[in-house]
Amino acid sequence: MKGFYIYNGGLLTPKFIEIRDLFVQAFARRGVFLQPMTNDEAWLKEDFPSDSFCLFYDKDIPLCCKLEKSMPVFNSASSIALCDDKCLMASALSGKVKMPKQICAPLRFFGSVPDSFLEEAISLLGLPIVVKGAKGSFGAQIALCRTKEELFAFCKRLGEAPFLLQEYVDAGGRDARIYVVDGKVFASFARQAREGDFRANVTNGGSMLVYEPTEREKRLAIEACKGVGALFAGVDLIPGEDPVLLEVNSNAHFKNLLDFTSLSYADAVADCILRKLS
Repeated sequence: MKGFYIYNGGLLTPKFIEIRDLFVQAFARRGVFLQPMTNDEAWLKEDFPSDSFCLFYDKDIPLCCKLEKSMPVFNSASSIALCDDKCLMASALSGKVKMPKQICAPLRFFGSVPDSFLEEAISLLGLPIVVKGAKGSFGAQIALCRTKEELFAFCKRLGEAPFLLQEYVDAGGRDARIYVVDGKVFASFARQAREGDFRANVTNGGSMLVYEPTEREKRLAIEACKGVGALFAGVDLIPGEDPVLLEVNSNAHFKNLLDFTSLSYADAVADCILRKLS
């Protein structure tokens, strides 16, 4: 058996290379060769061995769909597509798990969303209001707008890019990241935003805290993964008696988890994939 690890050819930074290598090493410990391949290379490869599989850690959805015709792919193209678009994710999970009240901005081919739409959104969601670009990771393209003027200005800067408007849930700058693998919680930690920032992402200066999720939080994370069809993912939520889902990350980064807890998400994912293939 041979596997292929697909990653983005435009993200050859140490952080992404290290994640690639951790997966390769995890499969090697199980006697399986996982060949790294950029999406550039994969598009040009004409055929793959009939007994191969793919760990797809990219967001090149058309390529993922192509590879699914040749071999088992983890996660699936449909799952990655839902997780890569916050508007699609919100629609897929609506009514299945508790999320902040949110409104997807209408698609505009020319020009930005009209102020009249944003005015009505404020009346429904209140102020402050969170704006999230439909695409983006590590807290990028996310803003907390405290006034109508801030909202109008930020959305105009987004232009024709799709985005989501979300009610602000004040959690004191803290959230929890829960890693789910094959329907079970594998590991977790909490994140505390740096002073002056409501985003708790470690990339943006947030700090990591030891955290054991409640049974209710675990159920929410597991149901969210099921809702988007993710076999493994990192789930972000606002913890508490009545936890609230923020998002599901099908291609979750996990180096911080490994450094903080010594728990190897790469090994857990490798075991999960090999069980599915057996």
